[in-house]
Amino acid sequence: MTRSLVLWLPPVAALADKNAPPPAWLRIDDGVIVDSGQDDGWVDAWEKPQNDGSDDRLIALAPVADVPLRWLHYPDAAPAQAAAAARIDTLKASLGDASALHVVAGQPAETGQAVPVAVTTHAAMTAWTEWLEARGLAPAAIVPAGAAVPPPEPDHLWSAELGGEQIIRTAALAYASDHELDPLIAGNHSIAPLDAERMRDALMLTLAAPPLDLLTGGWKPKRSWSVDPVMLRWAKLLAIALIVVSLAI
Repeated sequence: MTRSLVLWLPPVAALADKNAPPPAWLRIDDGVIVDSGQDDGWVDAWEKPQNDGSDDRLIALAPVADVPLRWLHYPDAAPAQAAAAARIDTLKASLGDASALHVVAGQPAETGQAVPVAVTTHAAMTAWTEWLEARGLAPAAIVPAGAAVPPPEPDHLWSAELGGEQIIRTAALAYASDHELDPLIAGNHSIAPLDAERMRDALMLTLAAPPLDLLTGGWKPKRSWSVDPVMLRWAKLLAIALIVVSLAI
């Protein structure tokens, strides 16, 4: 059985607020949502049964308020080249010190497909990492929440609620809704609410194959090596046996 806990990371501005609401979460077993909430129930949901052969993973979703997304097109570039170009172009277009930014580009499956690019800061990544470590959590991936909202139809924009956050999705952007900014970006297009069931289906597809993961570059988890105690014991016995044989010779 595959068990997944999906946990929404708090906005960076809310991490120091003791009165901030608890994060939203989902518990998924074999592709089916079995529990959810926006409370501390995720603690019990993440308790792992022992010796049942389950494959458990934690996926954290980063709020779009701190990780807006863009989709860039490079029609003639190979997927790897398009991803590299998207990251470079996004860094060039970003304001502020480039060294403070954490820019991640996904790699499209085929030539000509749009490249998703997430932009956040190393300070935000540090804050979320410390928040997770304080709870004894090590996510398999940190996925921008905006990546889960599907692209809209040509004549309108999507407005979707995800994890308590209102997200606006255009053909090229995913950002936190702003009542003053939304009409300016929409222009002559209408803003339509995305059906909750369609949003849930899109989220499940995103979790199954995340288009990009913020745990890359310097934030990629260090690989840990574990030693099998049985193999270690046999190695010690063999070493002793070799010493005895050497002395006998």
